[in-house]
Amino acid sequence: MVETHGATLANLVAGLGPMVANRFFDEEGIEVADWVPLQKILALLARVGEELGDDALFKIGQSVPATGQFAEGTHTVIRALGSIDVAYHRNHRKDGVEMFTNGRLVDGIGYYICIGEGPRCCILDSASLYPCAFDLGLVTALARKHAPKAEVEHLDSARCRRRGCAACTYLVVW
Repeated sequence: MVETHGATLANLVAGLGPMVANRFFDEEGIEVADWVPLQKILALLARVGEELGDDALFKIGQSVPATGQFAEGTHTVIRALGSIDVAYHRNHRKDGVEMFTNGRLVDGIGYYICIGEGPRCCILDSASLYPCAFDLGLVTALARKHAPKAEVEHLDSARCRRRGCAACTYLVVW
């Protein structure tokens, strides 16, 4: 079973507000714990998307850099974006084992990877299990942490996890 770090619940509270988040937690049977079954979180996010829309998912994603375990020393946009995959795996575990251990990633939850970069831009591919709008918020917040005017755009909207594709691709410009 794959689980996500309990800090994910703090992201939901930050993005939705405590009253709304707690309502969703109660309805989905999610209890505060160090580790939470990932399928419960994904089901909750799907409901949030259906009931509250992409803006709510974006806000939840934006809160991730404040609570996630990101690498130290990511003082540039490109380094910060490059650190997402390790942080993503570090914040998940499979059968009780962290999905980033001893410098190795464990497969099973997708990835975030920079597939191209320029002097002030990066193309980031995401095959994470989280909704596209959530990822867009995460990538935007992380980029803006290092370059406040950074912009993130979903490339090729026909190629999107929302449409059943394996990955989404984002252009980050700063």
